[in-house]
Formats: sequence, structure tokens, C-alpha cells
Amino acid sequence: MHDFEDAPNGKHVYMGNAATAGVMGKGKVLLKFTSKKSLCLNNVLYVPSLRTNLLSSSLLDIAGFEVNQKAGKIVILRNGVFVGKGYRSGGLFVLNVASDVVNGNASSVYIAESVDLWHDRLGHINYASINKLRNMRLIPNNIIEKCLKCDICVEAKFTKKSFKSTTTRKTELLKLVHSDLADFKNIVSKGGQKWYIIFVDDYSRHTKVYLLKSKDEAEETFLKYKPEVENQLDQKIKRLRSEEVGNMIPTP
Repeated sequence: MHDFEDAPNGKHVYMGNAATAGVMGKGKVLLKFTSKKSLCLNNVLYVPSLRTNLLSSSLLDIAGFEVNQKAGKIVILRNGVFVGKGYRSGGLFVLNVASDVVNGNASSVYIAESVDLWHDRLGHINYASINKLRNMRLIPNNIIEKCLKCDICVEAKFTKKSFKSTTTRKTELLKLVHSDLADFKNIVSKGGQKWYIIFVDDYSRHTKVYLLKSKDEAEETFLKYKPEVENQLDQKIKRLRSEEVGNMIPTP
């Protein structure tokens, strides 16, 4: 337990059977799941007479976490992203956490924060900038230090061979439209979309992006894009080039 503070004499918590238990103090506890995601629990009460470490699901909900319970299993999500899980045992849900991280005196949680959450919120900025924002008091100062490697940042730094430069380009609008279909790498948008499709006119480079809930919506989306862009430009799409098909396809 970090930043421990003694509780004033007489402070106690109420039990379900109307009994009370004395509070000796409060502090912070780093909760690290076996999923390698971590949470910093603030205002954790130290109650020596309790035999079990308790984590309130309702307070996690207030802090912005989604707690799902089904078929004897509990799953914790944040903005649709998996955080950790646990299983029912002895009438309680037991979380899958690293045993050497959780302090044995932790009993409850009021706020849960993670540096990885702020890293995502701020567009995957570096951790030095996060610390600078903490020192400027622009974000909470009670989040934990860097503890995980961001898979998205690692993938973004991958290198690959450059595409061959284009020597010729179409000279008319909609004579050739490029299209690509891809997913969000297991990230779900606020509207529940997991895929996106993009259309780029070869001549003007005008680009249109649509979000999709499933991959099979691609054809329907093209049928929506086609009359829209043709009416705007008073031109017909001559060819569509897509990696999904691998060839240039004349459009009807």
C-alpha cells in the first residue's frame, strides 16, 4: 500500500449484518491483472479485521468501468477494451491478479485509474509527456507509472518497403476509384463499428470513409457511395480497384 495515511480514531465501516469494523488508514494499491493490464486503486481502506480483500463493482462503474457477470465469470472493460477477469468462488468473484502485486491489507476502492488509459485517451503520446501533464496538474496526479508496452505503438513503428511511385494518374474524375477495407484491431468505436472502408478518387484524391459494424456491409456501403458521388460530380464511376478483389472491375 503506497502513500499510506493513518485514519482518525473512531473511523469504521459498516458490514452487511450491521456490525462495524475499524479503519486503520488508507492508501493506494496497484492492482495488476494476469492480462498485464494494471489499475491504481485510490483511497483503499485498511481494515485489519476483514478476512477478504474487497473490490466494489459499483464504484468501478462510477469510475467508468464496465463490469459484466455471466455464467460464473466476471469481465471488466474500459471503453470496450478488456482489462481483466475473474471467477466465482465461495460466493464472491475472485479476480485474476498477480499475487505479488496486490497488498494483503487492501479492502475497498473508490477510484480506479491507469496510466495506460491516459496514454490511450491522449492519442498514444509518450509517457514523458504524461508525466509533464501530471506535474502541470492537467490530469490526475494519482495514476501509476509506465508498466506496460503499448501494442498499438509497437505496431505503428513497424517498417515496410515503400510502394512503387506512380508515374501516371487518371485525368478524369471517377475514371478510377481505389477502395480498401480494414478493421480497427479489436477496437470498437462508440457506435459499435469494428471495420472501415475507404474510397479514393485517383484523379482528385477526394477520399470518403465509412465505418462498418461488420465486414459484410462493404458491398452495401459501396452501393450507397456510388450514387452519392456520381450525383455530386455528374460523372459515372468507370472502374473500382480494391485489394479485396485484386483486380480492376468495370462498374455497371
